[in-house]
Amino acid sequence: MQWVPVGTLGKTHGLKGELKFIPEITDTELFDGLRTARIGGEDESAPPREIASLRGTASRLIIRFEGIDRIEDAQPLTGKSLLVPQDEFPPLPEGEHYWFEILGLEAYDDTGKFYGTVDEIIETGSNDVYVVRDGSDEVLLPAIDDVIQSIDPEQNRLVFHVIDGLL
Repeated sequence: MQWVPVGTLGKTHGLKGELKFIPEITDTELFDGLRTARIGGEDESAPPREIASLRGTASRLIIRFEGIDRIEDAQPLTGKSLLVPQDEFPPLPEGEHYWFEILGLEAYDDTGKFYGTVDEIIETGSNDVYVVRDGSDEVLLPAIDDVIQSIDPEQNRLVFHVIDGLL
């Protein structure tokens, strides 16, 4: 099973083992009904943690795990990443992809020239921008139809068209 990092556990909240949760994604509806998660740095052979409660608004979420009922039990988890199973994410419409499917893809232009790997996604007001890096070289690709021709996570490949002024 693939586990996807979705945010960071912040400081403790109250005395009953709750933690602030800082999501790295803007669509917090993905957390509705979430039942299990892993804590970054924990032994992967350990069973996932059961989520006892997750509440709040997009900018201020509070999480509590089963078996963690005291502040002393929650404190070691602060600053750790929270990972959720990839299969917890609902399927997207054809042609749409989650960020974790795009990060790490090899980027090629439509002539087959390799430019690097998608290393980061920058959210802007109008569209995302894919940051492609190869060593010290960097290319910024706007995630628009005129530029991005195909995204194929199964082939680990992103193909883009070089428009005027892109490179």
